[in-house]
Amino acid sequence: MSATTVPAPRPSQRSRSPLLRRIAAWLDSRAARAPAARRPDPAVELASFLDDAERRDRQLIELREQAFGPDHPDVASALHILAARYHLVHRYDQAQALYERALGIRTESLGHDHPSTVEVLEDLGDLWRDKRDRHRAQSAYALALAAVTDHDRRRLKQTDYAARLAQLDSTAVDSGRGSLPV
Repeated sequence: MSATTVPAPRPSQRSRSPLLRRIAAWLDSRAARAPAARRPDPAVELASFLDDAERRDRQLIELREQAFGPDHPDVASALHILAARYHLVHRYDQAQALYERALGIRTESLGHDHPSTVEVLEDLGDLWRDKRDRHRAQSAYALALAAVTDHDRRRLKQTDYAARLAQLDSTAVDSGRGSLPV
C-alpha cells in the first residue's frame, strides 16, 4: 500500500465523548453497508444523523408532555437534551429558548439549588459565552455558583467558571473581569 492510500489515523474510541462515539459508529455502519463508489458525503451523513436525532428528541418532548404535563421535570430533561443538541450545532436562538424553558420548569419544580437546575444554568452560561455575551454568561455562572454550599466544591466551580469565561478573551482572568465572588 502506498503512502497516499494509507488512511489517516483515527482518534481512539476512548478519547471521544459518548455522543461522538455514537455518531462515529453510526457513520461507520452506514459506510460499511454502502459500496465504495456510492458512499455519501460524510457531512450529509452527519446532517441526516442530527436530523433524525432532533426528530426523536421532539417526539420525546411531546410524549413526556402528554404523559406528565408541560411543567414536569422529565419534560425539562427532554428540553435540555434538545437544547444541548441545538447548542452543539450553533442554533443558539433555538437552544436558548429551550434552555430557558427547562430552567423555568426545573426552578419551579426542583428549586434553584437542585443539581439539575444548576446544570441548565451552566449550559445556559456556556451558550451565552459562545454568543460572546460576557455579562449574561457571568450572571448564569454566578447563579449556579450561589447554589453550591460546600466550600471546597464552590472553589472548584468558581475556578471552572472563570476558565469558561476566560475563553472569551485571554485576559479575562488576569484582569479580574472573569472572576466570580467566593
